Amino acid sequence: MVTQTKNINSEKDDEAFKIIIRGGETRMSEKLLTTMYGNIRIDDESTDGYYVLQWTSEPYTLQEDKEMEGFRPQITAYASEIVCDAVLLNPVYNAKYWYIPIKTGFGDVKVRL
Repeated sequence: MVTQTKNINSEKDDEAFKIIIRGGETRMSEKLLTTMYGNIRIDDESTDGYYVLQWTSEPYTLQEDKEMEGFRPQITAYASEIVCDAVLLNPVYNAKYWYIPIKTGFGDVKVRL
């Protein structure tokens, strides 16, 4: 006898998926150190497909939903997600792979991990 099992455990599967994702977030956040550099992948065709940034805080858990600053289209990070403050870096004209910080206050962003 063959029984259909598709979607029977979908709630348990969803919960397991959330636990796995949360574990990945935690491991990633443990590796971030203030003043170190990283990058985030983006779909902006005017860039090389990523932004370079410098972490300016230790990762922390949001206590309430927050609109992420500095991103277009607007992105929402939800309460209990892990985020980190950062400063975006601009590429230097005619110097491939060289970046400089954006002026204070203009490149400050929160990055959802």
